[in-house]
Amino acid sequence: MAVRKILDIPVNRVEGDLELRLEVADGVVVDAWSAGTMFRGFERLLVGRGALDGLVVTPRICGICSTTHLMTAAKALDAVAGAKVPDNGIRLRNLSLMVEHVQSDVRHGILMFLVDFANPAYRALPLYE
Repeated sequence: MAVRKILDIPVNRVEGDLELRLEVADGVVVDAWSAGTMFRGFERLLVGRGALDGLVVTPRICGICSTTHLMTAAKALDAVAGAKVPDNGIRLRNLSLMVEHVQSDVRHGILMFLVDFANPAYRALPLYE
């Protein structure tokens, strides 16, 4: 008979509170659930403000993915204004998103996730070994 267990794993350093629950049978994950448990309400920061304020406020919401938030605000303004972004502008936007993606992976992985695997305080948790 397969040995089944459920692991509850809190992930607190990534974008607010996140809960992971894994069902493991004989060392294989057979089911997984995740839940974002914290309402952050950032969209309320822009209510009643000028449209261009989104270009200043949104990149400051997250210290890791500021370019993504800025790009989304710029695209929203483009859509509202019916603006056509030149091809080189699209290329530069895509390049900046790629660079952010690389640095984001490094920051999330090393500074926010892998730290727990080396912290002796977490020795009793199943993912420590």
